[in-house]
Amino acid sequence: RIAGRFFTPLPADIEATEGGTQVGVVAGDPNRSPVYLDARAVHKHKLLVGKTQKGKSTLMGHLALAHIRQGDGIVFLDPHGDAVRNLLPLIPPERIEDVLYIDFSARERLVGWNPLATTQSAPRAMLVESFLQAGEAVWDDYWGPRMESALRFALLALTEANEKLAAEERRDGIPASRSRQFTVHDIDGILTLRNFRVNLLERYVDRVETLRWFYNYFEKLTAQKREDVINPVLTKIHRLTGADVVYRVLGQSRSTFSFDEIVGGQKIVLVNLDAGSIGTKNTALLGTLFLTYLEMAIRRQTAQANRQQRATMAVIVDEFQRIPFDYASLLAELQKMGASFTIGTQSLAQLDAADPDLRGALLGNVDTLFVFQVSALDAAQLVSELSGDRPHSLRQDKNILQTRDLIDLEQYHCYLRTVREGSVVPPLRIETLPLPAGNPDVLRAIRQRAARYTETIAEIERMIDARQRYWYKEDYTRYQDGVNKRNEVLETVEKSREAAAGSPPPAAPETGIAGSNELGAGEAVVIDYDVACAVAEQQALPFVEDTPQETDGVKPRRRRSRSRKRKKEEQET
Repeated sequence: RIAGRFFTPLPADIEATEGGTQVGVVAGDPNRSPVYLDARAVHKHKLLVGKTQKGKSTLMGHLALAHIRQGDGIVFLDPHGDAVRNLLPLIPPERIEDVLYIDFSARERLVGWNPLATTQSAPRAMLVESFLQAGEAVWDDYWGPRMESALRFALLALTEANEKLAAEERRDGIPASRSRQFTVHDIDGILTLRNFRVNLLERYVDRVETLRWFYNYFEKLTAQKREDVINPVLTKIHRLTGADVVYRVLGQSRSTFSFDEIVGGQKIVLVNLDAGSIGTKNTALLGTLFLTYLEMAIRRQTAQANRQQRATMAVIVDEFQRIPFDYASLLAELQKMGASFTIGTQSLAQLDAADPDLRGALLGNVDTLFVFQVSALDAAQLVSELSGDRPHSLRQDKNILQTRDLIDLEQYHCYLRTVREGSVVPPLRIETLPLPAGNPDVLRAIRQRAARYTETIAEIERMIDARQRYWYKEDYTRYQDGVNKRNEVLETVEKSREAAAGSPPPAAPETGIAGSNELGAGEAVVIDYDVACAVAEQQALPFVEDTPQETDGVKPRRRRSRSRKRKKEEQET
């Protein structure tokens, strides 16, 4: 039987196997013989490489369904949203109760996620380090010791306060829906609102190092120096919370889902990070934070359970170069903890741009490799990865895999290299299959169930406003004035871009749940959020200043636009 370009018999477990997963059919075979991954290969690491719109996301959908049908837990991070939306109506009816759809394009109902909440079974020091690591990975162009110090001590104070607040709420029988724990929003508050800061420190913070930084260093700065210290932090936090959806999701004191339950309960978590609506930087930060908290939960499960009791967790990340993380460490360490990773990228060059060592680490840790159409540069290396010890050549030899074979692949065609019983299977050229038709009844059931872990936008805004009024008190109006000024700039930029375009924004695609009033209705993208934020920053938005008696008679200067290089140099000084 012909397997791709090679006259090679199909291995038994590739041709058919009990518990295997069909990933396509043999390309060019008139009988369209099916190609399977056996169960062991499905639960090992997998890498998909190929240009956009060549079939990677569709194949990822098949691999996700394989895990779902086998009862595994799964987390699918999608920077665009189409892949996870298309999966929703394909969920088996018996697993609807396991579905958690986190949609950053939703209009009516949203999940709540408080990364600073200390009710997540993670030590507060770990929460702080996780946020800092994510920030440094995403904001590396602007990261420096001064920015890190201000953000670190703000987070240390807020998480220590949350730990004590959680104890008070448990003691007083306050339900989670009425929690007043501090959120990412309050990073701004603790750095700019003196009354709020002093009240929080005196009431909730005992850690000497944190108190020393605020009282012996921060409070003694002039207003101008204080602005220089905190503006790098505020710029990034404002960019994060300036997107309405992110503001509402991260502004809730209570998380409506638990990472420990995701891992231990083998949930199906589909995350639409929708970079078009919230910006690529926000997508990167949220994705990195999500992976960090997921990794902590997987490690906690490993510490508490023996190997037989560990839940099986599959993690799928499309366009993973958009979400910076230590993937080499993840792939090397978490496999033995019951987790497998399926990751996709458009090119190896994108890996090199993210981390020069990442390419070798990934190719050395994946058991299964799918290569769709790639560039000539990528083809030169990937032909070696696919062939292993087999000869390969640039010459026109029909029995030898050539770089031209990878460059000229048709849409939805790829080469597969996998492992069987510890040995590498010769590469096969396969044609992937379209996803099956969805079930509208499943879609409706998932939509109805989402009401259990989401809140209406009106209720979310009411809760955020009530919490801020409670904590900020006399500073509340001034805080809101600062927020409104930033929003005015973003609205001005949006209107200018709409006028320049001369036409209304495109409607959201009607895929998956898009178009519903309750779940998954993708917002029309009327502005590139990253561009809007960059314009807002250049217009020198002022931060909310402290009370007048704190300025030492120095009028805060309006911040001028500076080059990226100069900003970085100043932060590192």
